Amino acid sequence: MARLIAVLATMIFGVTLTAACGGDDTYPIFFQSDRGGSWEIYSIQHDGSMETQVTDHFADDIYPAVSPDGTRLVFIRKLGDSTDIIMMDVDEQEETNLTNGRAGGTFESVTWFPDNERLLLTRTSPIIADGRPQLYWMYDTGIASDETGLFPLNQDPELIYRNPRVSSDGRSIAVAAGTSLESLDVHVLDAEARLISVVPQDTFLRPTGEFRAAGAAEDYPEFAPNERDLLIQSNAAATSNTSKSLHLWQVTSAGLRSTDLTPDVTYNNMQPSWSNELDAFTIVFVSDRDGNNEIYLRSLSAVEETRLTNNAASDTNPSWLKDDGEDN
Repeated sequence: MARLIAVLATMIFGVTLTAACGGDDTYPIFFQSDRGGSWEIYSIQHDGSMETQVTDHFADDIYPAVSPDGTRLVFIRKLGDSTDIIMMDVDEQEETNLTNGRAGGTFESVTWFPDNERLLLTRTSPIIADGRPQLYWMYDTGIASDETGLFPLNQDPELIYRNPRVSSDGRSIAVAAGTSLESLDVHVLDAEARLISVVPQDTFLRPTGEFRAAGAAEDYPEFAPNERDLLIQSNAAATSNTSKSLHLWQVTSAGLRSTDLTPDVTYNNMQPSWSNELDAFTIVFVSDRDGNNEIYLRSLSAVEETRLTNNAASDTNPSWLKDDGEDN
């Protein structure tokens, strides 16, 4: 079964990546789904076609992140409290375990730096920061046999760090951070993880202060191609969100404006991923509007949404191309 899936995925990936670089307007989106009973990685085209299973493993494969040039995929393989970072060559369908149980602790998230050579991770260890997830980076060659190769970044050990993203110029990191999961803000850091600003508390002071209210949590930040705007999810009790559901907001790191992209809805919209492809205004995200988590696509310029997945399972954590590789 695993070999069959690998063969099918090789055929489909060959089409999708060639299409993405060749300009026939198809772009692959990777996501995780528990439709088979455990979490596996799937892919689907931005038009909803060619949905296919990518991984087939007895452990859970979660948190996919496609490299900026689209040639490789990294994800977390989780079995109980044991986690490893797996890298897959998209064309050859070959997996490489980058950590091999050497890192200790538990990996919570993984993403790429724009140089296609380094990974940014969050990791929890009971002996570091009292078990709070912290930020690390490593090269795409992984952890060496002498257990070197995982590097901590400057950060506040009193804070929880979640779901970091790196700007496409590599100069900034956006990450959800806070003292608890119920009270998170988006911190904008420099490349060494030194604090630049807090969005929205320091630089984004709305007149009504909804983002600073107790219990408001901002998470899953995503840089826009212009490097200035951020997409975030927030349950802040804004005038456009009286139900305190998770809404998608577009904000600037300079605090110049905010826009509730999903106003006046009672269901949750979350986990945005923004691509440089298409018109640079198109995002994919997760919504539970139909009773379970599905992947949707939306153009910010048209406020039109397209449902990409449709099943009784939970489809989450979408990731898609940031750079078609032609300039690399």
